[in-house]
Amino acid sequence: RKATDKSEQERRYHAYVAALPCVGCGAQPVHVHHVISDGYKRLTKSHEAVLPLCPSCHQDGPTAVHQIGTRIWNAMHGFEQHIRTAQLWEEWNV
Repeated sequence: RKATDKSEQERRYHAYVAALPCVGCGAQPVHVHHVISDGYKRLTKSHEAVLPLCPSCHQDGPTAVHQIGTRIWNAMHGFEQHIRTAQLWEEWNV
């Protein structure tokens, strides 16, 4: 299985995440952002480690995670993305 291939469970989970508001600002619609860094080192890319981010918080805005980096983005928003992904996955699996 290639890293880009998602299982049926992962596709359902991504649909769930895509329906949530942005964890950065609360806006919708959102992109499903893969969290691959904790701000200090790379994490294994996982289809479970995702967050809902609006285009502005994800890629397009001046303070988007892909513009300023994970460490600064986490500090601005007061939480660690990789920890929040684990919480979302756990909530979905209850």
